[in-house]
Amino acid sequence: MSMPVLQVGLLAAGVFFLTGGAVLALIASRIAASGRAAQAEADIRLAASQELAVEVKRLADKVEQSLAARDAAVENAFLRHNEACMASAQAAHGACGAGQADEAAGNSAGAPHHSADLAASMSDHDDHKKHHAANDEDIRPSFFARLFRRYP
Repeated sequence: MSMPVLQVGLLAAGVFFLTGGAVLALIASRIAASGRAAQAEADIRLAASQELAVEVKRLADKVEQSLAARDAAVENAFLRHNEACMASAQAAHGACGAGQADEAAGNSAGAPHHSADLAASMSDHDDHKKHHAANDEDIRPSFFARLFRRYP
């Protein structure tokens, strides 16, 4: 009788291990399926991220070009402003040249005229410097200039 009990026990153990193996195989197949689904989703996200990276790079290049164009326009505006100020000063002090010629010739009549023009010129120059100093204090870099560290 002991032999059939041993056989039944071995048979029961075999069935138990077979059932356990089948359960483990089922769990492993589900884990593998979820892994494949996660990999597919990761591939989709990677492709989307790469497309976004290309778009961000294109937009960053556009912003750089825009900042360069803006900087060039501002520089051009400052140059035109300075040229206009210089032309205005030269026009305002055009008579000063005649006074200098009289003074160089030894004519004392030119001296008072020249000194008055010089005083007015110095006053205008100080006002012009104050104008530029006031404008320089008000300039604050834009968001993108601060973002890309494109400010003085």
